[in-house]
Amino acid sequence: MKTTKTVFVAMSADIFHTGHLNIIKVARELGDVVVGLGTDEVSARYKQMALMSYDERRAILENIKGVVRVIPQPSLDLVPNLKALKPDYVVHGDDWKTGFLRKTRQDVIEALKEWNGQLVEPPYTPGISSTKLRSAVQTANSSPHAGSYQLQRLLQLKPFVRFVAIHDALSASICQDAQLTQGNHPLEFDALWLDHQAETVARGKTSAELLEFSSRMPTIQDILHVARKPLVVTLSHELSAAQFSNQVAQLERIGAAGVTVMLPPEKSSAYICQAREAINKRLFAIIQDLGTLTPQTSLDLLHQSTQTALKADTDALLLTTTIETEAMFQDFMRKYSAQNGRLPIIVQPQEYVGHEKAFAGAQAVVIRDQILRKTIQAVEETAVSLLKQSASAEITHFERQ
Repeated sequence: MKTTKTVFVAMSADIFHTGHLNIIKVARELGDVVVGLGTDEVSARYKQMALMSYDERRAILENIKGVVRVIPQPSLDLVPNLKALKPDYVVHGDDWKTGFLRKTRQDVIEALKEWNGQLVEPPYTPGISSTKLRSAVQTANSSPHAGSYQLQRLLQLKPFVRFVAIHDALSASICQDAQLTQGNHPLEFDALWLDHQAETVARGKTSAELLEFSSRMPTIQDILHVARKPLVVTLSHELSAAQFSNQVAQLERIGAAGVTVMLPPEKSSAYICQAREAINKRLFAIIQDLGTLTPQTSLDLLHQSTQTALKADTDALLLTTTIETEAMFQDFMRKYSAQNGRLPIIVQPQEYVGHEKAFAGAQAVVIRDQILRKTIQAVEETAVSLLKQSASAEITHFERQ
């Protein structure tokens, strides 16, 4: 006899595993299962970017025994979907009793009281870690275009993307694993940014001009060997069209996600067209550097530059700001947000002080120099500390007889 009970299950199901199957098995024993599937936007906002699109994940779930319908779950708040469905049961693993989903759970309990619904919480499936599975999938995916695909999805779907400037493979490995849970928002860096100036300092050079592109390749390859997150590489400003397209082609081939470069405005279209012809996939990101916003910058000319970049098939725009130009940046963003045809704006503050509200309207921020500065400071302090320890130790000198 077919049951008429309705059971609601919320999940992202990015990497479908036995834990998901166990939840659905419990749910289908209670009635007809409706899955609230996290959209790409909610995954980008609150979790790591989904490896599969919403449509791909929905197709999998719709073919699981017991699932009668899959509907979008556009936020962590399940209440709107619950009030629309009024399910007899909500099934969720008991792991949400702690962590950033505690409030979501409590809201579900309060909502179910309105129609005497019931929350069922099967024990969390031991031995299953979506984070570890994701890491394994990303490690196994050796496609050189995986990073480009991930970066494009970040820029399209995530409300605010955080790039962190790194200078070698060690800093890349540490930064990509850094995590912080703050309220309902797990925080982490979304992508890596290799700045040629920082790389120059880290390698003991005095001028970026001394760092030839060919000599940068071993560092870039070392970073890509450990990186699971997209890597953007900044290029020298003084390149010919042939040099630019050649460097872009090399970086795409080894797995970088994109580049940023300052191009001559009157030649940017030709430069980018030649670079696009040199690479295999349209996914590789070319980010045009608009320079530094100063009190003397003409906002009208800056807006003209954004339109030129749009016509040149650029993927995003980089704008460096200073503390004294924060108000100007907001004026620029208000006008920019109102114009037809826009590219993502990536803001790069010269002095990052952590108040990201100052970048309202921007798609992303580059947190530059901080890792390298702290690294230099830590090395200096450690060196001095070792000298102090050495000086304070008793050293007995034995004279030869």
